[in-house]
Amino acid sequence: MMSGMRAPLPTVSPLRSALALLLVFAPAASAATPQSGGSPAAPDELPAPPLAIDGVPVAWVELANWLVQIQGGYNLEEFVFDMLVQRAARRAELHVSLEEIDAEIDVDIDERVRTAFGGDRSLWVDELQRLGTDPESYRSERRIEERLTLTIDRLVQDQRVVLPEQVRLEWEDRYGPGGRALYASRLFVRVRAPGQPEGLTREESLAIGEEARRVAEERAGELYAELAAGADFDALVQEHSDDHITRKRGGKLPDPIVSADWPAADKTALRNWKLGEVLPPFLDGGGYNLLRLDRFEVTPFEDVAADLTLELQLAPADQDELQVLRAELTEGVLIEYLPEVRREVTVEKPRLDRPVAQIDGMPLLRRDFANWLIRHRGHSFARTFMEHGVIARLAAEAGLEPTAIEIEQRVQADVERQIQLFSKGDRERWLQELTANGQSVEDFMQVAKMRTRHTLRAEALLRADRVVTEDDVRREWETRYGEGGNSLDVRVILRRLPRPPEGSLTTDDELRAYIAAETEKAMTFLSRLAQRVRDGEDFDALARTYSEDPKTRDRGGRSEGRFELHTWTEDVQAQLRALAPGEVTEPLVYGGEFLLFELAGRVQVPLEDVAEGLREELRTRQPSQIEVSGFVNGLTQGIAVDVLPALYR
Repeated sequence: MMSGMRAPLPTVSPLRSALALLLVFAPAASAATPQSGGSPAAPDELPAPPLAIDGVPVAWVELANWLVQIQGGYNLEEFVFDMLVQRAARRAELHVSLEEIDAEIDVDIDERVRTAFGGDRSLWVDELQRLGTDPESYRSERRIEERLTLTIDRLVQDQRVVLPEQVRLEWEDRYGPGGRALYASRLFVRVRAPGQPEGLTREESLAIGEEARRVAEERAGELYAELAAGADFDALVQEHSDDHITRKRGGKLPDPIVSADWPAADKTALRNWKLGEVLPPFLDGGGYNLLRLDRFEVTPFEDVAADLTLELQLAPADQDELQVLRAELTEGVLIEYLPEVRREVTVEKPRLDRPVAQIDGMPLLRRDFANWLIRHRGHSFARTFMEHGVIARLAAEAGLEPTAIEIEQRVQADVERQIQLFSKGDRERWLQELTANGQSVEDFMQVAKMRTRHTLRAEALLRADRVVTEDDVRREWETRYGEGGNSLDVRVILRRLPRPPEGSLTTDDELRAYIAAETEKAMTFLSRLAQRVRDGEDFDALARTYSEDPKTRDRGGRSEGRFELHTWTEDVQAQLRALAPGEVTEPLVYGGEFLLFELAGRVQVPLEDVAEGLREELRTRQPSQIEVSGFVNGLTQGIAVDVLPALYR
């Protein structure tokens, strides 16, 4: 079972303590009729509860509705593909048994235990428990994935034609050219690139690497010439080979050479290789290899052709075959994705018999899609579902439900932030990236609104739970206005990079050169203004004449209201605090802009004048995402989420 600790919830405030008195989700008995043996539910019945929250069963329809809304748009295409696969399997009369599925899972588990845990199965079980599951739940979840994988393999294998040349190629790859497994010794000359100093150009770095390769090639050629002149291979290996592992074995490679393992070795040379012969040096694996054939074992093609043919016939589908199958299953098929998947529903009106898609006119119902989502995504989203439910219940109890306008405004602000951060401010590019990731704007917005509603609820609860102390107010006062409220009266002159003529910068080098030149001009210009201030000119007049910041220019460089020192970096704050009235800083580069500050004087801001405003601001300030996550975790960390067997049926 996937369980959290059952410790009592934190009791920091009345809001949090109230959580212990709430049933997080309504009992599922009224909305679900348990099914025996995993048999399908009748049209007017629902499957058994898939989860329990602190021992209270969750109605199937409640999890189903939530999952369809938050994951439906992202998974509908895969659901349709799964349905197409199952339809094709029925038509071909192909069946994957539970025994076959479990056998594949057993192989994977055994491999995981062997490679990751040194064969200790208990360590694997411990890992599952840390991930919130156990072997039984893990196997149930894997059965769902493995069923589709094996069904796809059967469909591909049913159509696969293994050609004789494929069998012969597999024979040579596995047993060597001409069926000869070649056992060899190696003398290895490593390419030793020297350490490179900082500040090298790409061309200089490549030149150093090329010189190191040339030196290694020359050394390998000299060793090959010595061997051709009669030098002893074993002696040269002991003296010159850079492969320490094989050198201890006299250069002998532990495994036979096959052409697939050595792409740099010429297949014709391998085919004609004679006992005792040393191949010319070739580059592979970070150095030059000189190989001597010690012995070989021949496997006749006729002895293994039938087994190889069967292996190739029954091999799992590769990516190319999967793409071909997907194309075949959808060719000539009319697939319609319907807007029903984005409808908001309720437990009372779940719209389960409405189609979310159609295949050649055959409806795929919300009920079936929801059941597919629960089986495929229910486990991984179980805890998120619980958190959303807890926050929704608490917000409703406290009367803190966000409005549709608040949700829309936050979503739009987040979208704009994403466009600026990840798409360089280009909305069309953002839309193209959504499409490339298989998302529509509608699907993106539906999920964004659900997540935003949850975030706004949590923020409102956090604010209601927030306690602002006198110490908090005093710290904020001193952060904002200086020690003892001794606030700085600061003026600024701002300059920006001028926009280059359209089309004048066509390469990155030209852009870098332009930025460097204009930065030097701006800093030189501000240095001259600083000297003019030191010589007695009025900073106010210079700001009105030369500043390019419309918010401060017409006020002689002053901000509207008090100068907010706390909004600047520690470096800027330190420089401003070090000024005496009338002094200016050196020019600064800040966020792509160029600034010159003057300390005009100091202003005393009494705590009592601003305390109430600061207290209200601290109380209502929007919390960070980290604060919200920590708050939600604190509310829900003691709530157990148990996956019930019905989730996988």
